[in-house]
This record gives sequence, C-alpha cells and structure tokens, in this order.
Amino acid sequence: MLKIKLKSGGHIIEAGRSFPYKLISVSGLDGCDFDIGLSSSALYDGGYITKSRMQPREIDISFDMTNDEGLRRQMIKLFSPHSEVELTVTRFDTQRSIRGIISECGIKQSTLFHLQTVSLTLLCPDPYFCDCSGSGISFSEDTGLLHLVCPLPQNGFTVGKRVERDRITVNNSGDASCGFDLSISFRDPVQSVTVTNTSTDEFVRLDHDFSTGDLLRLSTRPGKKGVWLNEEKCLQYLDRRSVFFPLRQGETGVRISGGNGGIFFSASLSFEQLYLGV
Repeated sequence: MLKIKLKSGGHIIEAGRSFPYKLISVSGLDGCDFDIGLSSSALYDGGYITKSRMQPREIDISFDMTNDEGLRRQMIKLFSPHSEVELTVTRFDTQRSIRGIISECGIKQSTLFHLQTVSLTLLCPDPYFCDCSGSGISFSEDTGLLHLVCPLPQNGFTVGKRVERDRITVNNSGDASCGFDLSISFRDPVQSVTVTNTSTDEFVRLDHDFSTGDLLRLSTRPGKKGVWLNEEKCLQYLDRRSVFFPLRQGETGVRISGGNGGIFFSASLSFEQLYLGV
C-alpha cells in the first residue's frame, strides 16, 4: 500500500486509497537521472570517467479529489515555488521523506460532473530520501544495572551508574554517506577538543580554551557544515587540517579527545540515513 503526505508550512495534504485525495500515480520514487562525464585519449581505446553525480530528483504526482471547494482551496495553498514542500512517502512499513519545491502544477476537470485531477511535479535539489525518525547515539552508557522488584513503583525500578565514553561506533546502513550533528557539553575546562574518525584518521580540531558549561555544536551535513560555540559561529578556532568528514556506509568510529585528556564532556551524535528510493 502506498500513501503520500505533502507538507508546506502549516498546510498538509494526504493522498492514498482511504483519503479524500485519491492517489492515481507517483513516479520518480525509485531513481533519478545521472550526470556522467567521459573523456578519451589518443593513447588507448575507450575512455575514462571524469565525473559522476546524481542530478536533482523530479517526482510526478497525480491524484483525484471530489468536487469539494474546501479541498480545492487547501490544494491550491501548496502551489507556490517560494515555499519548500516536504514529501513523506509510506510504502507498507517503510516511511521516508524528501524536500523540494513545486515546479509544475495544475488542476483539470473534463466536465463539472467529473472528479478534479491534480497533477504536480516536485523538484528536489537533494535527490536522497531520508529516514523520518532519524538516528541518535549518546556517548553515555549505563553500567552495573540492577533491577529491583517491589510493589511501588509498578514493576520495580532499575539502578546503576551512567558513565561517559570517549568514543562510539556509528552504523550507517543507508545507501550513501551522510553528514551528522554532534553536540558536546563541557563539564570541565579544556584547552582544545578533537573529533576523530578512527576509521580514516580524519579529524576536526578546535584550538580554544573551553570553559565549564560551554556548548559546542559541530555539523558535517552538506550545505550546513560549521561549528558553533554557545550558538555563535566559531570557525576561527578550526585547525587548518580539519576535515568535516561524513559517516560512510557501514561502521564508523568517532572519538572525542581534549588537550587535558580524560572525559571532560557529555555528548550526543545524530544523523539521517540517506536512501536512493522508497
């Protein structure tokens, strides 16, 4: 079973078998066009690839709606190239979303007695779908857990100790590399901090005297890369050898270290896995 949801601002349109908007067809969910560059040489046969990239994705959607003036007005509110639209696609138990703008749209009705048919094209500059729920990992872990059974609270309670780790392993099971957001809250002063990809030795290092209570945020998401200290950009603290490394497919080790050594922080990492289709 397939259903879609279009959301722009506070306006939401849902189309499927059991909705007032009856979904007719959707194309562009399974793949998009590629841009392949080839070059040749007089020294050998064939050629070699100079570039390979995915082009922006176009998704064509058609659905019927009854001759209800309220439904028609609600639909027209989405027809603007100035507003970003989030498309959420649900296919059986899989739900993924993508963002874009309406590049083409229209409502056709053969006669006043027939259903109105809506046709629109969603142009998505970023061709990847992402998980709607997202993924998050904390650098904290609970150890020495002991479950005590007693009448109150119901089913008892669990006691243990929460400790901070200096490294985690992130599993990206998507179809492509993806960026991530990392938040670090400093519990003790430290002179510098380094975030390292233990799989490739790439790192992001900031040379600065951090204080207790400071909040550092790092993003390696394409188009949103940067570092912020207490919500202010702080690119001036970056080591010139820093690389905003992505999470490649499979497992990636991420380690946080500081000039003073030891565990001086609490941290969490979040990311969205990317997919080629739904």
